[in-house]
Formats: sequence, C-alpha cells, structure tokens
Amino acid sequence: MVDLIWHNGKLFGIAWSVWKVVGWLGNVVFFSRFFVQWYATEKRGQVTVPSSFWWISLIGSFCSSFTDSISGTQCLSLPMLSRGFPTFAI
Repeated sequence: MVDLIWHNGKLFGIAWSVWKVVGWLGNVVFFSRFFVQWYATEKRGQVTVPSSFWWISLIGSFCSSFTDSISGTQCLSLPMLSRGFPTFAI
C-alpha cells in the first residue's frame, strides 16, 4: 500500500514542485465555488450565483494553469470574460 502512495521519491507518482502545489490548490479553490453557490442559494431560498462565485472561478482557473498535471481539468473561459465578467449577475 505504501508503494502505491510513495514510489521512487514521488507522492502518488507525481514529481512535486512549488508550481504543482499552486496548481493543485487552484483546483481546490475552483472546486470550492460549488459550496459558495450552494450556500448563497440556501440562504436566499432560490437559485442564485453570487459574484464571489465568478471571482473564485477566475482565481482557481488562473492558479490551475500553473501545472501540467491538471491543466486539462480547468481552463479560463474567454467567452465568459467577453460578457463583462465578473460584474454581471444572473
């Protein structure tokens, strides 16, 4: 079991660096936007997307772009930026 987690000096088979950590933290930040929207929706009693949701999306996407391990999981959406991101409200 330990060999699956720590093998040849790599944790989970990944050669870690500062930018890998920044990228993975960006992935966690991007995922957290789900909880932000969920909380806002429950508090308001109807489906809502707060502006913080868009800021978290932007920050998480930006940080995720610093690593090649997860670059396919998130990307910055340029069409979203062209609509006045992050100032518009739904």
